[in-house]
Amino acid sequence: MSTEVENNTNDLNEEEKKFLFDRNFNEVIHEITFDSEGKFRGFKAKNNPSSEIISVITVGSMQSRFSIEEEEAILEGTDTKAKVFHGRLMNSKCVDLNNVELQYGVSYIVNYLDTLGVLYNGMSPSERINLLFKDGTPEEKYLGV
Repeated sequence: MSTEVENNTNDLNEEEKKFLFDRNFNEVIHEITFDSEGKFRGFKAKNNPSSEIISVITVGSMQSRFSIEEEEAILEGTDTKAKVFHGRLMNSKCVDLNNVELQYGVSYIVNYLDTLGVLYNGMSPSERINLLFKDGTPEEKYLGV
């Protein structure tokens, strides 16, 4: 997080900070908003054409969000349900990050990986899920029909 964002959030209480960062705040495309009295209101997309929210990405982009160790653990593991979810994900036409079934399947996989102790960078399951479901980048955007 940049110094500018840290300075803007110094006066926020823990609940307000949690609100901000649990919703995938990204200082490049979001700005912190305050009311007329200077009280924190939340954040909104900057008025910028590059701030398009990309929620449908390519399968390859989603696959690259998993570490090699995580994928290896899924493929070599004994949890059939995790393997089925992973297989369906990797054989999809595209990945809609807002799809509830996908979110359930990936959450299941992440919790399974947590039991094996192989989550990326020692993250908690909720941190890992948030990272896997962050908005896509222009390079990840699915362009198919």
